[in-house]
Amino acid sequence: MDVKLKVAVPQQDLSAAENLPFGLADEVCEIENLEGEDFWIREESDLVRPLSDFPLPCDRIVIEGELVRKLLPQALLAMASMLVDWQGSELCVRLPGNEDATGFLRSIADLLRALELRARGVRLISCPTCARCHTDILSLARRLGARLETITEPLDVAIMGCEVNGPGEARAADVGIAFGRGVGLLFRRGEIVKRVPQADAEDALLEEVKRLCDL
Repeated sequence: MDVKLKVAVPQQDLSAAENLPFGLADEVCEIENLEGEDFWIREESDLVRPLSDFPLPCDRIVIEGELVRKLLPQALLAMASMLVDWQGSELCVRLPGNEDATGFLRSIADLLRALELRARGVRLISCPTCARCHTDILSLARRLGARLETITEPLDVAIMGCEVNGPGEARAADVGIAFGRGVGLLFRRGEIVKRVPQADAEDALLEEVKRLCDL
């Protein structure tokens, strides 16, 4: 299943919306052109629904972006319950004017990817770290996430803090890196590909991702 993530804006804001980061939204349209029997999420009360309402009997859900921005992360938790068994094809986010919506749009895109409703882009997987971890995994994940934003291929990329358990624990990932003292182990599907100096690990992982995507 591949749900389309659409952005809807007033006509006068079309140019700003079209400058969103590449691959974040599948389509930009005018709010005035929305048609059909849609389920609208306009207020906080629309996010809180009885279990008997699920799965939602609609093909498209339209949500007010300002509501998501205001209620993060609670809005995402409510949306997860709403979307997990949904069989629709399009999630449309109505943007709040011409303000920068990149942050909460990325959160919605990540939610669709995590629920396996949208097979697009990189999903970063990381361990919670432990005493064996000697690498700043969080900072590395943030840097890699920014550098992988333009990848549209559906890939799982793992960043693990331990060379002992990392490759095995993340064997479902397409590609990943696991760290020891001063070294990174590059692996694919749990199988070690090569060892690289820790200073070169980030670039080595990126090169492997590009190789998988034939870039």
